[in-house]
Amino acid sequence: MIVALIGALLAVPILSVALAHDGQQEVIIRSGDSAQPATNGEISGAVYFDRNANSVRDPQDRGIAGVLIELRDQATGGQVVYATMITSPDGLYHFPAVADGAYTVTETDLENYVSTTSNTQVVEVIGAAVTNVDFLDVLPRAVAGTIYDDANHDGVRGLTEMRIPDALIEVFDDLNVNGLVDIGEPLLGSDGSDNQGNYAIGGIMPGQRGACSRRAALASRGRPVSICSAAKSAALAHCWTWRRGATA
Repeated sequence: MIVALIGALLAVPILSVALAHDGQQEVIIRSGDSAQPATNGEISGAVYFDRNANSVRDPQDRGIAGVLIELRDQATGGQVVYATMITSPDGLYHFPAVADGAYTVTETDLENYVSTTSNTQVVEVIGAAVTNVDFLDVLPRAVAGTIYDDANHDGVRGLTEMRIPDALIEVFDDLNVNGLVDIGEPLLGSDGSDNQGNYAIGGIMPGQRGACSRRAALASRGRPVSICSAAKSAALAHCWTWRRGATA
């Protein structure tokens, strides 16, 4: 049985609805007509603080609030924005009533944050919910401190021990996690101590790092620096003490 629906008076496209043999309705769109696609799908996920910068969501990684998430088309490479969301206090976002199709979900990092996963993910919706479309971000940290001359070799900064200017401090990636700076391990950053012996090396990602310092006849062996990033901590401070005549 064919039921003709004429929508001229309502200014809607003309279409026909046919009852198939199995009782299901078939919508037949005439040439030049259009129909709204089904919107049974949804896309959801979260932005997490990647505490150890391992690009994996670990149980201790908490959500990040206030991050801009955009739902874009995939056909044009994301040039069309369909919807935007700001992550909740728990870092969550949710795009409801999404029509079937391919989409690009993009994240815009908060100021000073760096992503440890891609900021763009392609998602295909087929009449159901797509979950766990997650993003991971981290705050690069700083290694900072002061260089002193450990005159009495006790490994403790004494009140009369002098600060050392013009020292070179370098931070390396401790790839084999042995607590030493080995040949071939990449340099992550460096700084020279000022007139007060102070130094600061920014932009260091969380992880196991090795640091060493050098200045003429004064030097320290490579030493481990475990940088455990925390949102409320601006920097990790290290006090260096040197023994005269030591070798790197």
